[in-house]
Amino acid sequence: MLSRKLSAAAVLVLTLVAGTGPRAQTPPVDTTAFDYDANQPVDVRDSGAERRGQVSIHDISYASPGGRVPAYLVVPDGKRPFAAIEFVHWGQGDRSEFLSEALVYAEAGAISLLIDAPFNRPDFVSGPSFITDPQRDRASYVQLTVDARRGFDLLLERSDVDPARLGYVGHSLGATWGGALAGVEKRAAVYVLMGGLPNITDFSGNDTFSKQVREKYSREQIDRYGATVGRINPEHFVANAAPARLYFQFAQWDRYISPAAAERYVQAASTPKVSRTYATSHEFTDTQSRCDRAGWLQTELRLGPAVLADSGCPTSAGSHPDASAARRLVDDYIRLYRRDTLDEWKRLFLPTFTVTYTNEEGTVTTRSLDDFHERQRRGFAAGEMSETLHNVTIQRSDPLASAHADFEFTSGGSTRRGRLMLLMIEDHGQLKIAALTFTYHSR
Repeated sequence: MLSRKLSAAAVLVLTLVAGTGPRAQTPPVDTTAFDYDANQPVDVRDSGAERRGQVSIHDISYASPGGRVPAYLVVPDGKRPFAAIEFVHWGQGDRSEFLSEALVYAEAGAISLLIDAPFNRPDFVSGPSFITDPQRDRASYVQLTVDARRGFDLLLERSDVDPARLGYVGHSLGATWGGALAGVEKRAAVYVLMGGLPNITDFSGNDTFSKQVREKYSREQIDRYGATVGRINPEHFVANAAPARLYFQFAQWDRYISPAAAERYVQAASTPKVSRTYATSHEFTDTQSRCDRAGWLQTELRLGPAVLADSGCPTSAGSHPDASAARRLVDDYIRLYRRDTLDEWKRLFLPTFTVTYTNEEGTVTTRSLDDFHERQRRGFAAGEMSETLHNVTIQRSDPLASAHADFEFTSGGSTRRGRLMLLMIEDHGQLKIAALTFTYHSR
């Protein structure tokens, strides 16, 4: 499958494993690459609709600077306005990849737009691309990103869409360029990026694909590709995604995305952000990542409970002894850790909560919830702070749960890393944080 896609010169972004060795010189960022004329009509054309219960699936196309974009528009019946989600598939897929999820989200009160990438369209002309024609490659990626921006135009022109509840979900190809989209688009509140790359021009690593590229192409060809396409690498843009909230999903056994590439993407992104790694492959066929994605979107876009029930996921902490409710609580622990939501963040904890941490001299300090919250308030008053979790593992045994994670805490432009543990317990049917322990790694 890989060689077929490479010869078609369509989806190299999916198969590039970002290098872990020395990086090529970074070309200047093209900050206007994804600009377009938003005043042009979207010109939606509907070829017909199929009914599935209380949901209509419309086969549509809409106008974009690079040509017409085929898409499915999934529209629920029921009370308006709806949340809206745009989906972009992986390189070996098409607009149907997320159709089953879109039907579930429709039942929960969301309209979905599922677009086809440029190489899946009837008017696409295959030919030399990638390193042999970097300009063509660049144009394809720019077109996809602009097509996604036009998709936001389409959704927000609808009177039945709540503009404050707009989201994006991208897988692989869609996650890679979803990072660039998040940096130039301020209309979406949330982005879910599944198995994406921060950089598609770094072939300095020891992975198989990078070695193949270095063997097949000359240094001059690789450098020319980097100079042409590197100016739009997603990592240059995802740093500007705020105030949008980012949810990264990565696969433990991903044959395309190395752990170093995943970490690089998360590190490049602005806060607030959450990162999770799942025991699955690049295809994300596991249940846990789907349920976590559904639960996160339910919370962020204020969707109905059907999004979990219809996904075969638990709807409450007490209904199943699994970790989904605990994962959502841990996500909220990071998501709400902001100056403007600090009081809401405090409500995640039991009143009797304690935090215990080690000091550099080897002693231990314990603080109450009020003391801990006040210290965070003073910290935010002095400047921006953020926290990111990595390598999160969660265990659940009703009514208890625990989470272990590596963390990065940034304050005043300085970042420290450490390890933490959250202890959670159900209180009147709702999971709350009972205790936090953490320690910083040695400087």
